[in-house]
Amino acid sequence: VAGLTQEQIEAATRKLASGDWSGFPPEYRAAFRFARKQAKNPAALTAADFAELEKECGREKAWQVVWWASRCHY
Repeated sequence: VAGLTQEQIEAATRKLASGDWSGFPPEYRAAFRFARKQAKNPAALTAADFAELEKECGREKAWQVVWWASRCHY
């Protein structure tokens, strides 16, 4: 949210909450899917889930998503 106005933050929050992530870039959608699955059933995550994340975000950003999502879910 750094650099966003309050209105932009509220609009993004509404989009996220709606479940319609089509307005976000592919790498964001992949990160959202990964984090949602991790939150709902972490044991269900597979190598394919990480491979999708890595494909969309690149290896470094994918590991950042895994690390931050893990930290926040802990």
